[in-house]
Amino acid sequence: MEVLLVTTRNIYQSSGEYKLIKRRAEVLNSEFSIKTKVISFQREMRIKKTDFYNSEDFEYLIKVGFRKRSFIKDLLNFRKELRVYLNENKPERVIVSGLHIFFYDILLKYKSENVCKLFMDVHGCDEELSEYGTLLKRSIFKVIVYIIKKETKNIIVKCDGILVVSDALKNYLIGNYNLENDVFFQIPCGNYGLIKNSQERLMHREAWRKKLGIKKDEIVFVYSGGISKWQMIDETLGFLERILKINEKFRVCIFSTNIEYIKDRMIGSEKIILKSLKSDEVPLALTACDVGVILRETNLTNKVAFPTKFADYLEGGLHIILSGVDSQIDILKKYDLGIDLEDLDNLSGEEIYDRLNIVVENRTQNFLNYYATCDMLINNLLDYRENIDMFGKELMKDIK
Repeated sequence: MEVLLVTTRNIYQSSGEYKLIKRRAEVLNSEFSIKTKVISFQREMRIKKTDFYNSEDFEYLIKVGFRKRSFIKDLLNFRKELRVYLNENKPERVIVSGLHIFFYDILLKYKSENVCKLFMDVHGCDEELSEYGTLLKRSIFKVIVYIIKKETKNIIVKCDGILVVSDALKNYLIGNYNLENDVFFQIPCGNYGLIKNSQERLMHREAWRKKLGIKKDEIVFVYSGGISKWQMIDETLGFLERILKINEKFRVCIFSTNIEYIKDRMIGSEKIILKSLKSDEVPLALTACDVGVILRETNLTNKVAFPTKFADYLEGGLHIILSGVDSQIDILKKYDLGIDLEDLDNLSGEEIYDRLNIVVENRTQNFLNYYATCDMLINNLLDYRENIDMFGKELMKDIK
């Protein structure tokens, strides 16, 4: 069986969007033998820079790239290719993801004339477009957001189901579009699944600390991710530099594909380890660290979000310092797995050290218990196989 994904999301680079979509596809295939086929409308630059590898679970069908100077022409070409594919292949299951305003009318027309279930894949709120960038850019995008929200009402009520990443996002959609609770499939951004148990995690920790040159008594803070403004990269680097000044046993690891950008902004120090790793190396390297850092602005975008990095850090068995993402802060506090950055804001360096030292010591003195809590959360809240079960069954229902 196949499901068609029509998207404008970044499914070409190792982004949070890509990880969520790809991991979801892997589990749909392994559990239900469903293959995800993709038609995408994306920046031409991203397509040109990507080596495409089709697999048993994921296949790139149509890749239409756009450039600013030829956007209208490129969009019309995409719409034409989408129509042709739908009419010739007659897919019975379609997921729409991203800026559906560019093509939702084609999908609704196709659904009305064919046997087809249509699902909407929602990663965040529409307001995200207007919450970042310059004042001029935010002002322009406020108008665009108004139009998008108006058009979303036309498609979302005609969908057979909606995929969301968090309970907060589900409530946002219910409040904005007057939806029923039973149309949602909540599939948060889960983990890689590379680390099977606590003993394996300890083994990787020992191996990677040796590989990275980390001493036994050193406490390592880590940032793993990109350099986008919404990731608060400059604030994160500033926070990590401040951490290094608190205690001589503190070190910092940064895993990113944008090492040169980070080198230009951090003061050179033997306490800082910079690495550009393969995607399947990252969860293993994270085990060498002790505290993961995720900083986000306090806004609607992050209130309803569920960053993939949260699951990655849990898979690494890390304590987490987090800001801006309410749903994940609640989890950290409930299971004593992290600190809300706001709780550190007004503390002196010595007080921060005391607070961090307590939580890190509790973790290092009993790794297996701490890891067991991480695994429990992964298995109960973030396991793709568990969360995707209802959606997979819905895709299979009444299929020819």
